[in-house]
Amino acid sequence: MSKGPHYLAEEEPQHIQEKEWVFKPKSFNITWGSDNRYWRFLGDKEVELVQVSWVEVKARINKLKRGKYQISFLLSLNNGAFGWRDCPLYIMAKVGTGKFIRHKIELPEPGKERKLLPPEFVVEVKNDNESLNFGLYEVWSGKWKGGLVIHEAEVSRID
Repeated sequence: MSKGPHYLAEEEPQHIQEKEWVFKPKSFNITWGSDNRYWRFLGDKEVELVQVSWVEVKARINKLKRGKYQISFLLSLNNGAFGWRDCPLYIMAKVGTGKFIRHKIELPEPGKERKLLPPEFVVEVKNDNESLNFGLYEVWSGKWKGGLVIHEAEVSRID
């Protein structure tokens, strides 16, 4: 169990095959994720944003092999979602100690699940045994928002 207001990952990602990892909600580090006023785990399959002004959901894979990797998230907005207008959500990633790259994503319509797979959002691991840090972020607007449901994330090697 995580201590304090932030949820610390309790599960490793599922390593489906040598080239693919699936992250379920309990594989993420979630800022304010241990406080039910802000985030709520819906069993093992989903985590729902109740209300926050700072979205920071992070994950990590250690010791990747050299190659190019695609990151995707399966997300939905519940029918009571609020605060997302003019409030972009980003997928961000960095390899090792490098710089973060980011890509703005379009959220699905309320009530519809959508896999977000930005086609041009690819990270390159140039050396074996490097780590990949990635996540979902909206930390700039200061607006309160809610209703985002995270089902899973996937990291796939594409070369």
